Amino acid sequence: MTNLLLTYDFPPMGGGIARMMGEIGRRYPPGALVVSTGWFEGGNEFDAGFPHPVDRVAVPSHRLRTAQGLIRWGRRAATLARTVDPAFVWCGNLKPAAYPASWIGW
Repeated sequence: MTNLLLTYDFPPMGGGIARMMGEIGRRYPPGALVVSTGWFEGGNEFDAGFPHPVDRVAVPSHRLRTAQGLIRWGRRAATLARTVDPAFVWCGNLKPAAYPASWIGW
């Protein structure tokens, strides 16, 4: 069973929520999680060492809260949900992650 984590804050972004989301992801069993987040400088290097796939929308993380960012993130999340068929969808923070989660029907 695969879960989907939709999160605005995710490493290498600094801050407590980003660190918490990264640590939650690290503790998942292999193949049990897919992360959806925005683009952040240094993200490719971080993702290479992360044990789960990280799908970064081609929108800078700080722009995910805008209408255009939410639309692009929602569409990508819907595509991921159809591909992954998640058993559970995590919202890293309700605002803005609940918007793409509601778009995919969660």
